[in-house]
Amino acid sequence: MISSNEDDSYTTNDLLKKIDELHPSLPTASGIFIDVLKKNFKLAHEKVVEGDFMTHDMSVALDHLWGFIRYDKLTLESGNRQSKEKAIKWRFRRSLHVHFDKTLDDVLISFLRWSSVAVHGIEGNFLMNVNKAFRRLETYSRWLENDSH
Repeated sequence: MISSNEDDSYTTNDLLKKIDELHPSLPTASGIFIDVLKKNFKLAHEKVVEGDFMTHDMSVALDHLWGFIRYDKLTLESGNRQSKEKAIKWRFRRSLHVHFDKTLDDVLISFLRWSSVAVHGIEGNFLMNVNKAFRRLETYSRWLENDSH
């Protein structure tokens, strides 16, 4: 069992050490995990980029995020064969949301919430950075397509 502190939480390092103990034949679970994080989720702590679209309205943010997805998909599909193959990522065919009785909108909303930025000086207010959500979603969709077999 993984040791935990008083509030029943534990660190990622605790979890990875335990995985390494249980599966010593793996190259090291922590090494694999860290490589995947570095390769696929390097945007996790990215700052706001000038020109990013931000809004407090979830429906507006969701509409814009769908627009970014459709634009990228159409751009890829109008390119060469290799580009068309990359457009498959937007099908989310390996996503597990259906198994949890969730919709693709639910997945997109979670990315929008993840990309929210607090508005300083006003408690409880935030803006969703739609471009940041799209960059993260694009990385996730590429990871689903390429690495989640």
